[in-house]
Amino acid sequence: MPAHHPQSLRLAPPPDNSRSLPRETPQPLYPRSPRTSSQPQRASQAHDNTPTLRAPAPRGNPQSRPRARDGAQSLLLPRGVDYAQPSESYALDRAEPPRFGDTLRQLRVSRRISRESLAVTSGVSVSYLSHLERGRRDRPGAAVLAALLASLDRVRLVSPAERRLCFDLAGVSMNGAPSPRQLREAISGAAHRRMMRREGLSAYIDARLHVLACNATFAAAHPGVLESRSLLHWYLETDRSKESIGNRDEALALLMGWLRGMAGALHRPDAFVDLLADLGRFPEFERGWAEAEPFYFEDPKMLRLRDSGTGVESIVSIQAFGVGSVRFPGWIRYLDGGPADPRDTR
Repeated sequence: MPAHHPQSLRLAPPPDNSRSLPRETPQPLYPRSPRTSSQPQRASQAHDNTPTLRAPAPRGNPQSRPRARDGAQSLLLPRGVDYAQPSESYALDRAEPPRFGDTLRQLRVSRRISRESLAVTSGVSVSYLSHLERGRRDRPGAAVLAALLASLDRVRLVSPAERRLCFDLAGVSMNGAPSPRQLREAISGAAHRRMMRREGLSAYIDARLHVLACNATFAAAHPGVLESRSLLHWYLETDRSKESIGNRDEALALLMGWLRGMAGALHRPDAFVDLLADLGRFPEFERGWAEAEPFYFEDPKMLRLRDSGTGVESIVSIQAFGVGSVRFPGWIRYLDGGPADPRDTR
């Protein structure tokens, strides 16, 4: 018999299973349209040596939701600069509250600064800066935050609004205790003119109860208040408050509670030390301050104004509102008063 070489062996053909039903391949829930060669190539793909910052792919149905940064120009960073990975991009696919790390990282990337460069110029380690941007470390202190912003300013100045947001997110006071003169200058001319046109009581007061500006009606109801160091000093130093304010003791207690509440809201107890030390020389303040409850002007309060000539009293409803300020957030209040509703005086 002739010998069969192993290479001459042939495997038997597979059995014919054409009659059995083929297994269906599972289809994706939201199929994507295949990319064809006719689609134009992105300009950023032509630069193979330049990394590109891209937004993360959106979740859910791509047909019902627009793709992030679709058609937008990619942010190109030079070679050697650390750039955002898709999962770390600050271009989020949904609205989220601002966070300190995301805000700091956005400021850095928009200036095309590497993480290593910012860390070196700010005097912090690269790992610490990386943890800050990813939210894995606590918020920085005032000195570190000031150094980071100063390094960013060398490339392009951080706007006052962006600086304010960084300080707010870090929980750090933006400035030292401002002087009454600085706060007066922070009031815009339009706001000052609108206050002067008011017929009722109208005044700008800071957190330490300094009267920054007032109209003629407020000055007439509080004679000599602009010469006093603060509104509390006007109540305590002279007898004019007893002659002009019918419910003077009640109003003084409210002012003490208002001062206590604002001192806590600003998180700056050091800014009130000198004022409280000076007010402490008045025995009436010493007794009232120990018993004063925090007051926040949630509801209007009644003030009984007494005419110094006739002695006739008029009831005024007063309310205080916070004034927005980029440089001195939380320091300025607007005090407004008008004729009281008879139903509120019962």
